[in-house]
Amino acid sequence: MDILQQMNLTDFTLYDLINVKGVEDTIDRFPLMASPVPSTILIAIYLYFIYKWGPNYMENRKPFDLKLVIAAYNIFQVAACSYLVMSVSLPLGILNSVISKWESNFNHFSAILGSFSPRFYF
Repeated sequence: MDILQQMNLTDFTLYDLINVKGVEDTIDRFPLMASPVPSTILIAIYLYFIYKWGPNYMENRKPFDLKLVIAAYNIFQVAACSYLVMSVSLPLGILNSVISKWESNFNHFSAILGSFSPRFYF
């Protein structure tokens, strides 16, 4: 017996792919997951925007000045990443462990004294 006949995939069509419900009901509740049609429509709209409408809209215009927006976005990203690292590492004690190891092994005169042991770095 052929493998496709064993899997009952011989009569599988594009209609079945589009209209079949998800295997798991919990996935169907998420946005854009019940069917591939909404995702396909969003991709088509995006492609139309970047290849047709966007270039036509900006054809006779000056480029937008986004330096201030990008700087604000970068500051926000640094703050958000710092908050994330602190909120994850403080409860686990990771940051305190790293700082205490660094403080206990740090020696201002190590370069002069020539003690470049691996313990100094870790």
